[in-house]
Amino acid sequence: MLRSGDSGDWIGTFEGHNGAVWGADLNSPALLAVTGSADFSAKIWDACSGDLMHSFEHKHIVRSVSFARESHSRFATGCQDKTIRIFDVNAPDVDPMEIPGLPASVRCLRWIQEDNLLLATCVDKNGIVGFDTRTGQAAVHYQTSDPCTSIDVAGDGSLVVAEASQVVVLDASRMHELKKFEPTDYKVESASISVEKGLIAMGGSDMWVHVVDMTTREEVDVCKGHHGPVHAVRFRPGGESFASGSEDGTIRLWSV
Repeated sequence: MLRSGDSGDWIGTFEGHNGAVWGADLNSPALLAVTGSADFSAKIWDACSGDLMHSFEHKHIVRSVSFARESHSRFATGCQDKTIRIFDVNAPDVDPMEIPGLPASVRCLRWIQEDNLLLATCVDKNGIVGFDTRTGQAAVHYQTSDPCTSIDVAGDGSLVVAEASQVVVLDASRMHELKKFEPTDYKVESASISVEKGLIAMGGSDMWVHVVDMTTREEVDVCKGHHGPVHAVRFRPGGESFASGSEDGTIRLWSV
């Protein structure tokens, strides 16, 4: 399903999958959408019309999808078979680069460092692994104290990592820790950063979205309205608003 990020107005439903949709992403110009499904496929859609452009078949459930940040046509998929695959929309008949051997099915994928590094996290496994997208080899490891459930990439390239007991801001060029936030009364499942506004939004088990000042680490707002755990939080470019998705079956748009 696609809605306008400005108003929340309904745009349409992209119909074509025959199984649960586990992941979705837009490319940087927001002209293409990619979805990953339990039907063993990743599909590319025209994000303006909803037309199906191509279906990329897989060997197992596609758990995660992510468009490259700089290249508008490359995207990665993470599968239940513990393998990452990198495709090019402009070359649908070319075999993808495969990165096998992950310790579990893939949970999150995010591109950084001018698309030369692809970060991956796994279900029920601690840590983040960064793969060189030119060679497919593991190039970076960042250890977490809990399984990482969310990675957000800010406009300046910095990272925000959610891992249940804490939220960590990293320098993406060195995977070096810059700041750490440790909520005491709820577990965080997703977090997002707005460098322009100097804010981090965190959502998790307590059904609220907490907005924290990056500099002072003080909580500046609590957004109440969901009736289930918050599984996803993302700022819009510029930071004027953010979206949150919950187990209660709703997506809510919040003004900063």
